[in-house]
Amino acid sequence: MITRFPIDDALALSTQAGWNQTRDDWIRLVSLAGDGVKGVMDGGRLVSTATGLAYGTDLAWIGMVLTEEAHRGRGLARRVMRDVLDDLERRGVRCVKLDATELGRPVYLKLGFREECAISRWRREARAVQAATSDGFLDAELLALDGEAFGADRSPLLRSLAEVEGHAIPGSGFAMARPGRTATFFGPCVARDAEAARQLLASFLARHGSEPTMLDLCDDHAAAVSMASDAGFAPVRRLTRMVRGDSKDTSPLIYTCAGFEFG
Repeated sequence: MITRFPIDDALALSTQAGWNQTRDDWIRLVSLAGDGVKGVMDGGRLVSTATGLAYGTDLAWIGMVLTEEAHRGRGLARRVMRDVLDDLERRGVRCVKLDATELGRPVYLKLGFREECAISRWRREARAVQAATSDGFLDAELLALDGEAFGADRSPLLRSLAEVEGHAIPGSGFAMARPGRTATFFGPCVARDAEAARQLLASFLARHGSEPTMLDLCDDHAAAVSMASDAGFAPVRRLTRMVRGDSKDTSPLIYTCAGFEFG
């Protein structure tokens, strides 16, 4: 059992894997997930991790399943995953989801997960953009919209992300943004219609268009795919969204996701 989670070791693991997380991302995740963060130590150093972020008992999201390259092939990922799943079962969480790489997919199938949909990471290289406006704030109506779309209350996560950067169109939708190790991340973006989602993305790009940016979306969301493509993003990585337990499909109100570790 890890009594004090070694953030710097965790960041080293995600950096070794080429992932986009920053130290602040790890701090946010550990703070929100609490005891749902599991790991294996070897020689006083963190060598394998998995996180289970519970959104009440309706839904939990597993992420950051990482093992140091020199320690792979020893079953550590399976061991940490079982620790996370056992913890979520004790809490009575009814549904667990994750976004799986091709390497992880066979492991998760054996643990009782099933495929839900394909999800991709899209990236846009730096370029000039025309300014747009839609800045606002996250109010009770937009939090209720997110609860309807996501199927669980993730307001603590959204409030934490809003402290970094938020864009909103009152009554129509919102989007968050945060710095990444290799690119600024756009998401989640939740909107009542495609036009509102496009306005939110334009607002984000008005601020960050001169930087590399990225977002995650479900491949079968045609409006989201069109939005990203029209804005100059292109897919760079594909994963499989998987689910264990009772679940509803990802809502079309979710145009971009919060990240593979958050859902």
